Amino acid sequence: MGGLLSGKSDPYAILRVGTQVFTSRVINENLNPVWKEMYEVIVHEVPGQELEVELFDKDPDKDDFLGRMKLDLGEVKKAQILDKWFQLANTKSGKLHLRLEWLKLLPNTSQLEQVMKMNKEITMKTSQEPSAAILIIYLDRADELPLKKSGYQPNPMVQLSIQDLTHESKTVYSTNSPVWEEPFRFFLRNPSLYDVDIQVKDDDRQQNLGSLSIPLARILSGDQLTLDQWFQLENSGQRSRIYLKLVMRILYLDPTICAVTGSETLDLETATCGSSVDMPPRPNKTSPSEDFGTENVIRVFVLEAENLIAKDNFMGGMIRGKSDPYVVVRSGGKSVQTRVIKETLNPRWDQTFEIIVTDVPGQDIEFLLFDKDIDKDDSLGSCKVAVKKVLKQKTVDEWLPLEVVKSGRLHVKVECLSLLPEPSQLDQVLMVNNLSQSAHSEEFSTALLCVYLERASELLIQVTVYYPAKEGKLLAVMHSCRNLSVNSKELPDPYLSVVLLPDKNRATKRKTSVKKRTINPEFNEKLEWEIPLEEVAKRKLEISVKNSVSFMSRDKELLGKVIIDLSQVDLSKGLNQWYDLKGEKTSV
Repeated sequence: MGGLLSGKSDPYAILRVGTQVFTSRVINENLNPVWKEMYEVIVHEVPGQELEVELFDKDPDKDDFLGRMKLDLGEVKKAQILDKWFQLANTKSGKLHLRLEWLKLLPNTSQLEQVMKMNKEITMKTSQEPSAAILIIYLDRADELPLKKSGYQPNPMVQLSIQDLTHESKTVYSTNSPVWEEPFRFFLRNPSLYDVDIQVKDDDRQQNLGSLSIPLARILSGDQLTLDQWFQLENSGQRSRIYLKLVMRILYLDPTICAVTGSETLDLETATCGSSVDMPPRPNKTSPSEDFGTENVIRVFVLEAENLIAKDNFMGGMIRGKSDPYVVVRSGGKSVQTRVIKETLNPRWDQTFEIIVTDVPGQDIEFLLFDKDIDKDDSLGSCKVAVKKVLKQKTVDEWLPLEVVKSGRLHVKVECLSLLPEPSQLDQVLMVNNLSQSAHSEEFSTALLCVYLERASELLIQVTVYYPAKEGKLLAVMHSCRNLSVNSKELPDPYLSVVLLPDKNRATKRKTSVKKRTINPEFNEKLEWEIPLEEVAKRKLEISVKNSVSFMSRDKELLGKVIIDLSQVDLSKGLNQWYDLKGEKTSV
C-alpha cells in the first residue's frame, strides 16, 4: 500500500564460488528466514578465491535485491571452521549467518569410518547428508576404438556416471584414438557403495563405442586411493582400451578444532565489500602459495630408440617395412614433440626439452612413440619415468622398454637442475650451456623466472535458460553482470541485447532495460520466444552487453558478448550459469 504498511519478503540466496552457483529455496513472507541448507564447493586457489552470497526477494515479475556479502576463502582455510553473522552490504539492514568448514583431503581410509559417523549426525540436523569423499577422474585418452557402422572414423565422446549424476567430455572428431585430457569431479556420500560407469559413444550418442564399470571399492583398496592405468573396454573392439587416472580423497574435518564464532561481524572492508557505484569492489591483497618459486626444472634428453616395430609393411606384410617415428613427451598436462625421423626402426633424435614440475606425488614424465602416417599416426609404444625418481637421483640415464608393443626401447636422459637464488654461478652456467648447445644444436635455458599474477577482474554474466513444455516457449532470465569494462571516466549505462541466432530480425531480437552508471548491473528480467522445442536445439543465444550511448558519443557501445549453444543445454531441467564475457574481437 505505497509503503504505508510494512510488508514482508520472500527471500532466497544465491551463492557463488568461481563458476559454481547454488540457489537456496524461497522462504515465504519472512524477514528472518531460516534455511539450514548445505552446499559443497571446490576451491581452486587460496587465498584469492571468494564466496559471494546475494539475497533476493522472490517476486512474480522481477526479484528485488536484498543485499550481498563477500568473503575471501583464505579466512576459512585459516580458521578451519568459521561460524559467524555477516553484515549485508548495499542495503540498509540485514545480517546473514553462515557456517563454513574447511575439509582436509586424506589419501587413505584411516578416518573414513569416523567421517561417515559424523556425517550421519549432521544429516539429523540439516536433512542433507554431507559427502564423505571426492573423486577426481582424469580422462586421458582411448586407443583403437571401433569404427562407425558406416566404416568412417568415429567422433568419440565419453559419459562418466555415478548414480544419477553424469558428466560429458568434449568430442574429439575423426579419430579412433582420441585424446581428451579432461578432469571430472564427483562428491560421494558413501564411496564403498558406488560404481563409476564409463560410456564411450559417437557424438550423436546413438552408437556405443565401448563401456566400462569400475567399483569404487577397488580405488579404496588401492595405493594412495589412486588408479592410474589402461582399462580394457567392454562391448568394443578386442584391442579397444581407455586410459584413466582416478584419485579419491576422504573429506575430513578435524573434530578437535573449535569454530570461530560470535555475534560480532567480520570487518566490512575485508569480508563484505559489496559491488555498487558507491562502493566498488576492491580486492584484498593476496600472497602466493607456499610452494610458489620452488618449482623444479627438469631437462629431458630424447636420445635414440632401437628395434621399433615396423608399421609400414609392403605386399600384405610379406616384406617388412619401416616406420617414421617421433616422440611426444608429456608431463603435468603439457606436451612437447620431437622431429620425425624418416624410414627407420632405430632412430636417433638427440633433442632436448625443459619442463617445470612440482613435488606433487604420483607425477610421471611420459614418452609416447608414434609412426607418422598420412591418415592416422600409429602407436609404437610408450614408457615413463617417475618424477619422484628424478628428483631423488638428480640424473636418470636409461634405456626404457616400450610397453604394449612386441619390441623396442627408448634411450633417455633426464636431469633435475638446481635452482640457485643468486647469480654467483651465472657465468659458469652460460659457458657450459654454450658448449652443450654445439653438441645438441639447442640452446639451454639459463634461469627460471616465476611471476605471481595476483588477480584480474573477470567479466561475467549470469543467465538462466529453460523451456517449460506447457508454455511452449524458450525463456531466458538475464540476472546480472559483474566487473564490466569502463572505456572512459564515466561509468557505463549497460543493457543487454539478446538475439536468437541464426536469424537476426525483429522476431528474434530482445533487449533489457538500461541500468544507469554501474559496472555491476542487476537486470533480473525474463525474455521469451515462442518456438517449438525441436527448433530450439538448432539455435544459439547471442547475448551482447552494450553501453547506452548518445549518437555523438565516442565511447564504445559493445562491452562484451557471449554465445550459448542451446543444443548443449538440457532445457527440460534448465541451466543457471555464470559465463565469461568475451571482448568485441574475441571469437566465442
